[in-house]
Amino acid sequence: YQRRVHGIDDLERAAGVPTTVLLRELLTFTTIDAAVAHLRAVPRTLANNILLMQARGATMEVRNTESSPRHFSSFNLSAPGHTVHANHILFDPDMWAHEDRRPRDPGHGTLARYNVLAAALAVAPLPISLETGRKLLSLPPVLNANTLVSVLLQPLAGHMHARFYGEPDWHTYTLSTR
Repeated sequence: YQRRVHGIDDLERAAGVPTTVLLRELLTFTTIDAAVAHLRAVPRTLANNILLMQARGATMEVRNTESSPRHFSSFNLSAPGHTVHANHILFDPDMWAHEDRRPRDPGHGTLARYNVLAAALAVAPLPISLETGRKLLSLPPVLNANTLVSVLLQPLAGHMHARFYGEPDWHTYTLSTR
């Protein structure tokens, strides 16, 4: 019996740089543009969905990348409000055809969770408080049996809050500022 971990996988494989090496290398860049250019150029072994963030004074630049050995997309998510990120391909329709969870189907779990969360965020007061974020990530079907971890990031404050599968409590971690 093999249980697949739910995450991004369009079943493409190629000779290239492993994900852990890519992530480590991305940490060496001082700008998001340089990191995205490197990620676009380097050969990749498999699909990844990487969220990049960089402080710009009192604001945060946020870029989401969805890539595989043959595909690469970068989306600027720095608009005021909120950012939704998943370990699934949400934004690049060219990659949907191969991903095993088929998010283009409105009844699909990933898309259903995304739609519920987006609707709740649309009426939530801005800025989203930590407590509101925790409540939103606890809504069914957003929180379900396949949710390994829910994360709330406060990059300007230097905090990451995580709730792991089967645990009722949230854990707070301090992010490195170097």
